[in-house]
Amino acid sequence: MSWSQWSLSFAAFLPSGAAAAAGAGAGAGSCGGWECERSAELDPVLRLRRGQSQFCDIPFFATSDEALLQGPELLNKAFVIRSGGKLNLPAFSMKRLRARAKDRNLVAKVGYSAEIVENGGGGTHDHPLNNFLDSMMHENRLFGGVQLERPYMFHRVEAVYSVVESEDVSIPDPLMSWNWTKDNTFQIFALGGPGSGVTWHDHRAAFETVAYGWKRWFLYPSDTVTLGGSMGEYAIDDWLRVVYPTLGADRAPLECVLGPGDLIYVPEEWRHAVMNLADTVAVSTQSLLVTEVRRNNMAMGPAQAALKGDPSQQSKLIELIEQAPLDNSDRISMAWMIAPGDPAGAEAELRAALEVDPWCLEAMNMLFRLLTEGHFTSPAPEPVLLHLLQDFKPYLFNNTRNMAANNMLAAYYKLTRSFKLEGKALRRNLELSAKKLWAGSGGPLLSEADWKQRIREAKQRFLEAKRTSSAASRATTEPQVEL
Repeated sequence: MSWSQWSLSFAAFLPSGAAAAAGAGAGAGSCGGWECERSAELDPVLRLRRGQSQFCDIPFFATSDEALLQGPELLNKAFVIRSGGKLNLPAFSMKRLRARAKDRNLVAKVGYSAEIVENGGGGTHDHPLNNFLDSMMHENRLFGGVQLERPYMFHRVEAVYSVVESEDVSIPDPLMSWNWTKDNTFQIFALGGPGSGVTWHDHRAAFETVAYGWKRWFLYPSDTVTLGGSMGEYAIDDWLRVVYPTLGADRAPLECVLGPGDLIYVPEEWRHAVMNLADTVAVSTQSLLVTEVRRNNMAMGPAQAALKGDPSQQSKLIELIEQAPLDNSDRISMAWMIAPGDPAGAEAELRAALEVDPWCLEAMNMLFRLLTEGHFTSPAPEPVLLHLLQDFKPYLFNNTRNMAANNMLAAYYKLTRSFKLEGKALRRNLELSAKKLWAGSGGPLLSEADWKQRIREAKQRFLEAKRTSSAASRATTEPQVEL
């Protein structure tokens, strides 16, 4: 059964009250001291879909639909239970968190959307929790006049030093019937202001409950390509501004806005991302159970390790890639490993990855490096490189916070003798490096001193081209004197 057929078939079972509940999350009222009304100051592309502020593409249920929710087919489909969360709400109030922060000297593990994914699902920096609540949570960062994403607290619930206790969250009854217990799950506490979020990622099956606030969810089923979302190349706000507007209805993700008390279930291997629309407090519970789907993906690790020392394992890796032909992360891992001994094979894997997802910056950057850093007998001729970068340019042009994208743009402008634009792209990277504003997998490629040197070289090329042009212009306008 296709996703759309499944969604429609379950919509037919919804009680009349559940249809009305789809328009707004239940549990609105007391905000626990948080600013939990949706922020009208957010960029419209971050908070609206075609002008709408409330939408949900996935089936939703009421808590009274318990019999439906126990169907085994739901294990592999996303759904929402309106007012389905079982939380000890007072534990998530601003007052309670501040008291615990003071009593226990709690720290907040904080990061930005791509950093959290690269760090395996946790904040990357420790800050006193009250400092995060007082200032960091609503900090404003600008780049090129655009408000950037805000920091997000993403913190695993552990022992007595946690922000909340494990008993403050209960596993909903329907999921208990799937053998989810406290022993085979773990929890992540998430707190962020409007404009914070997490970029594209996947993991084992999970459900998340919103205590306070509003959260916009984006999801792709496991058998669907996540355009621009396979390798963490984009922060979620950049993805929404750069990639999302280009997607037709057939390539766009499923979406749903969750409100206070709502619960969402995300099957394993479904790629997803979130954007907070207000001060939002939530708890995610992830399963530790390993299913056959996850076991196949986990087999990639040993195969990759073995390949480094044993080329005979290459066939195993190819077999795994063929089982999941739309998973670009596997293809790119393959390309990295075989590049030293088989650059042509690596190039083929990267071009295949770009056929699947032309927004995949990781594949673009690796292919660019493969052709310019001597992996072949010699670097690619300039016409070959220019043709490659011309193909990439539409996908690089607006992704100004990814340093790898700016670096490739600078190379393109150098080849086309647009030296002023080359310098502009390089200066963007210098600013990103100095202010630590980069996002996605294109992190610091060079030191600030190296970027400054490359900017000086671009300026010299620009001035030399200008002098040459002026000299040529004078030569054509000066009168010719006959001797």
